[in-house]
Amino acid sequence: MAYPAKIQQALDVLAATGMGRSTYAPVLYRLLWSLGVPLRPPHFASFLSNTLVMGGAYGVTFTGVTWLIDDHVRTAASLVGQCLFTGLAFGLIMAAWTRSRSRKHNLPDWSEIGVANRFE
Repeated sequence: MAYPAKIQQALDVLAATGMGRSTYAPVLYRLLWSLGVPLRPPHFASFLSNTLVMGGAYGVTFTGVTWLIDDHVRTAASLVGQCLFTGLAFGLIMAAWTRSRSRKHNLPDWSEIGVANRFE
């Protein structure tokens, strides 16, 4: 799959750290990239962006699955509450974890990705 040049360069930097591909390029992000959404890889994204993207996807998916498994008698307000709570909790945890991995591997800033190749 061919991603935009800057995203591909960032993925190359992340691959060089020894992290697993599923860690630095999660399935959700690969799906969004293949659909043309130019999202930064999670280790180069902001804390808020990671919280919203990861938490939003998880909250909607988790709530949808539990609604399908459940007896379908829950109110819309309880489903929205569950979606917001689980999404926010998961998003904050994943954003904090991603931030800690970025610091552990001493990754460059997003603005530094591709600078060397800019004039080639």
